[in-house]
Amino acid sequence: MSSAFAGPRHDEAGFTLIELIVCLTILAGILALLGGGLRSLSHGADRNNERIQMLDMISRAFDILKRDVNGLQRIAINDGTSGRYLFSGTSEHLRFVTIEPPYPAAEGPYVVDYSVSGKPQSVLIRGRAPLQPGQFTYSGATPANRVNLLEGRVSYRFRYGARSDKGMKWYDTWPFATRLPQVISLDIIDTRTNLPASPAFLVQLRANAEIGCLDETPTMCSANPNGELVATADGSQL
Repeated sequence: MSSAFAGPRHDEAGFTLIELIVCLTILAGILALLGGGLRSLSHGADRNNERIQMLDMISRAFDILKRDVNGLQRIAINDGTSGRYLFSGTSEHLRFVTIEPPYPAAEGPYVVDYSVSGKPQSVLIRGRAPLQPGQFTYSGATPANRVNLLEGRVSYRFRYGARSDKGMKWYDTWPFATRLPQVISLDIIDTRTNLPASPAFLVQLRANAEIGCLDETPTMCSANPNGELVATADGSQL
């Protein structure tokens, strides 16, 4: 007659301590890989969000620049020796006279001033001040009339194009006092890669952006569609 209790069984399946350690090591490696992948995805999402925000900011800034250039006025002044336009442009500075919409600003001509500040991360600032009769220089913007249009890990550069027989010629600084450029370009460069952060924004000056003289004194306003002051028979410039 066999006994009902045969004693402990030694062939039951189970994990040894070494097997358990190996499993935990493998699990830790898998979790580490998953954590790295999640961090990479998170960083990628942050970069994409940053890029989307930058492109949105660039788009809004370009709309403002395009509106200003479309309203550019070919106002010329006589500083006592010769006529010149109230326009100046360098790679980091652009200034001219424009007509703003009546809302939200007060209607009338304004001197707008675009400037680049800061390196290596730049800020593109737009300032404005009402144009006063007989005004030859920019009076400066009040703090309320200075707005940071663009900022971030990018740099900005203005260029000025003039058509010639050989095509478009570009200038980093506009050298002509009695001519206006046909095209203004805003280049935006990613400082981390030194590559364009977006295609260059090109704004063409309108040929019909003329108004009458704003000053009762002999202020000059050009109606030349080529944007160039021309000497008249009496020696003055129009």
